[in-house]
Amino acid sequence: MNTRPALFFLEGRSGLEARALRGFTALAKMLIFAWLAIPPARCFAIPAAPDDPTPGEKKNMRLPLPRAVAAALILSASSLASAAPDVVVPTFTLDFAHDAIEPPSVISTDASKTVLSLHPPGERTHVVAGGSSGQTVSFGGDFNITAADGYRITGLGFSASVTGSFQAGQPPAGATNVRYGDAGNRVWVWFTVDSAQPQLLYRQDYLTAEAIDVALAVPGAGTDVAVSMTVDLTAWGFGTYFTPIDPEGADKVYGRGQIDLWNPQLTVYTEALPVPEPSNYLMLGVGLALVGARRQLMRRGGQA
Repeated sequence: MNTRPALFFLEGRSGLEARALRGFTALAKMLIFAWLAIPPARCFAIPAAPDDPTPGEKKNMRLPLPRAVAAALILSASSLASAAPDVVVPTFTLDFAHDAIEPPSVISTDASKTVLSLHPPGERTHVVAGGSSGQTVSFGGDFNITAADGYRITGLGFSASVTGSFQAGQPPAGATNVRYGDAGNRVWVWFTVDSAQPQLLYRQDYLTAEAIDVALAVPGAGTDVAVSMTVDLTAWGFGTYFTPIDPEGADKVYGRGQIDLWNPQLTVYTEALPVPEPSNYLMLGVGLALVGARRQLMRRGGQA
């Protein structure tokens, strides 16, 4: 049973390596098209035939170099690299539809699950707000997962660490008629699989430190799965209003909300498809032999 992806030479190459390969391929294509736009400067001579009348006529018989054919061959050879998915492991390939997040890298992989890192080490998604409106940053993207031969996708998981803080605006000492404005943060995690209804897998408000770990099953055959993942990070710090001691002084102060997403990981769960036992093939062969023998007997009986 072949369990290696078609692009087995890219196995273990994910993230920035795949994107660099695509960039190199795009540059090569630009150079090829520029080359096609330049008039041919060199030619191939037609080999002399035995009955050429004169060397002068033979010298003048030239054909332009078929650069379009050569370019087509080069572009065909480079199309495999340009279509390289973002992740290639023995159980599946994964390709993001756009570059909303950093190219994922493989943390671990085996026959049952593969863990992908969605952030470079030490980086974070940071949201801070303090004003008349909140701030939201969406992290995620759309991607396709194609199972390798002999496997299916059974589920998806998302995990991350979240840290946050929030503080309402504090009026100066002596202020009266204080009306505190709200400050806080929020995290939502959405998954959509194969154009089904979006599923809200996680929602939490007013976070200081939290570990997110959610999962969902993939329905159907699980051989080619389209996924949309969105992590919404929101922070807000609205105004606290008061009557100042000094009539000319400010009458409000804004709070502050902050949220940080660390170490986001995507887990793809897989399983090997059942392989028929040799005894099943033997029983099938015996059954076919019996059917053939019965037909032969019926034919002979009809002829008699």
